[in-house]
Amino acid sequence: MAASYLLYLQQKMWMILSMLCIVCADLGQAAWNNSCPAACTCVIRKYNYISGMRRTVDCSGRKLRQFPDNVPSTVEVLLLHRNLLLSVHQHLYRFSQLKVLDLSHNALQTLAFQPMFENLTALQHLNLQNNHIQTLYHDSFTELVELKTLLLANNSIKTIEGHAFGGLHSLTTLS
Repeated sequence: MAASYLLYLQQKMWMILSMLCIVCADLGQAAWNNSCPAACTCVIRKYNYISGMRRTVDCSGRKLRQFPDNVPSTVEVLLLHRNLLLSVHQHLYRFSQLKVLDLSHNALQTLAFQPMFENLTALQHLNLQNNHIQTLYHDSFTELVELKTLLLANNSIKTIEGHAFGGLHSLTTLS
């Protein structure tokens, strides 16, 4: 009798803990949504290619010509693909926790002479496909020590300066 009562209490305890986890996740999602830029969607979600739940700002396909205002500095996945962005380098330094950055299908022409990805030391996946990038400058990617995937296909790359890929010791995929 005592054993069955203990089992009953244990099951109730697990049910209460499960409900608390759901409530905490909902509160976290609500707080994240409240800090979202107007032109974007903010979610906390799981991705196949990166472990854990990630704070995501999705501004894709919004025909943005400028970097969105008020992107939270704690963003981990920033999706800006399929817009009309010409430049983003002056905005990226704030996102030190960023793990995924998708800038594909924009109008980027340059990665700038100064390291565009300065302070993005946690970045693991960078998609720059289908832009108008012509030159990869010396030290373009030097700060990206954790970068595993770099996608550059379908650009207009004519010049790759020496040491353009310097510091990419974790890189496993280059396209």
